[in-house]
Amino acid sequence: MKTTFDTYRLHLPAIFEVDNQPLAKALLARYFARRPDGSSAFTGAHFDTLGGGWDNPSRSDQITGTDLLAVTYLSVRVPPSAADQILGDQAERIKGLLRSMPKPEETIWEVPQKELGEGSGAWQLWDLLMQIEHIKWTTASKIMARKRANLIPIFDQVIGNLFGPGDLNHWELMRQLMLTEVQDQPPLHVRLAQMVSELESAAVRRKVTPLRAFDAIAWYAYNPIYRQKVLDIQEELPAGDRKKERFDPLLEVKQQGRRSH
Repeated sequence: MKTTFDTYRLHLPAIFEVDNQPLAKALLARYFARRPDGSSAFTGAHFDTLGGGWDNPSRSDQITGTDLLAVTYLSVRVPPSAADQILGDQAERIKGLLRSMPKPEETIWEVPQKELGEGSGAWQLWDLLMQIEHIKWTTASKIMARKRANLIPIFDQVIGNLFGPGDLNHWELMRQLMLTEVQDQPPLHVRLAQMVSELESAAVRRKVTPLRAFDAIAWYAYNPIYRQKVLDIQEELPAGDRKKERFDPLLEVKQQGRRSH
């Protein structure tokens, strides 16, 4: 079923349009690339694979110290007091809520909407994390994405600039975006999975989900720090993959900002 978006929040960012797919694929590849010395171009490339990966079946229903370390690779910090709550006082409650949620292999576009709705295990876990001092929207989303990378999207300032302030409706927005078809192409989650399948590292290909690919591409494309880099990468694309009108992330974010007022 084709899903279309006609409101400010329900729009497909331009980087995911079919004409920009070569650029999106290049950004994803560079995000997870290794430098000649073997180091990663971005620390976030380790978020999915650290400690054997987010999908380790023996730890799928508990938040571990490795999970909290993994989120620091995405530029957030879990203070000791918050870690004590997550790994200690609230650990059993967290374990019960994770067990009540869809399994790690279940995807946001396949599960019933009620699994992410008010009162669901995911909703309750979100509430629990947000009640812990020093845990805010971005950190909570990254902790939950580390446990259910097929189900919970990451929300940060870059995503907020694209879609507006965060709330739990963002989960439904991302569910619908994953199902979006453009120009008779397959749904977005299928196109993202194809991009992941072409990454150089087999270890990364096994761990990176379409939701995580969306996050990495959007973060790279719309992060103002990398605007010039994104413009330069477009010039490096093969001639047949270059658009006549260059993708400029800053212009798109400004246009979305005007539409939101």
